[in-house]
Amino acid sequence: MKYVWIFATIGAIAAGVWVWRGRDRPAAAPPAPSAARGTAAAAPPAATIDAGAIAVAPAPLPVPAQPGTPSPPPPEAPPVAGGDSLPFDREARDPGWAVDQERELKVRMTHVGELLADRGAKVEVVGAECRATQCRLAIAASAEADLSALYGVLESPDGLYGWADAVVLGQIDRDPATGGLTTAVTAVFEREE
Repeated sequence: MKYVWIFATIGAIAAGVWVWRGRDRPAAAPPAPSAARGTAAAAPPAATIDAGAIAVAPAPLPVPAQPGTPSPPPPEAPPVAGGDSLPFDREARDPGWAVDQERELKVRMTHVGELLADRGAKVEVVGAECRATQCRLAIAASAEADLSALYGVLESPDGLYGWADAVVLGQIDRDPATGGLTTAVTAVFEREE
């Protein structure tokens, strides 16, 4: 009788492990959809990016199609954080602030260009524009190494570090005809109102 509590504890632990392991097992998969039965195909998993973390949403389960009903449209892909210029394009221009920032940006980018030339990197600032809290640079380069050198200088006190509160690097596009690269760099400022 004095060992009963030991056997009861071991039994409780074994039951807990059995229940816990059961949670990790996949549920029984539904039967594969058949084109003859008119079932809708499952959509591939949708990838979402949120503040640097990547999560994959599970694919929806197939739903049997009713005769005479159209299939639902495919879900839209979520926007990539920081990959589009909509926040910049939607922001109104504050002329008083933007003119001063554009002047400072020109001085900084002239200095950055000199530093890059000393390193043998060729980068051209195609355009620059400021709005109310952001400034965007359009950049052209001939090679990835040149853009890498630019990013290194921008992240230093000689570039945008210490002046802008954040720097957002845009997507790099390659011209198929020339092989040239273009990208956008956005400097974000936290203005006190």
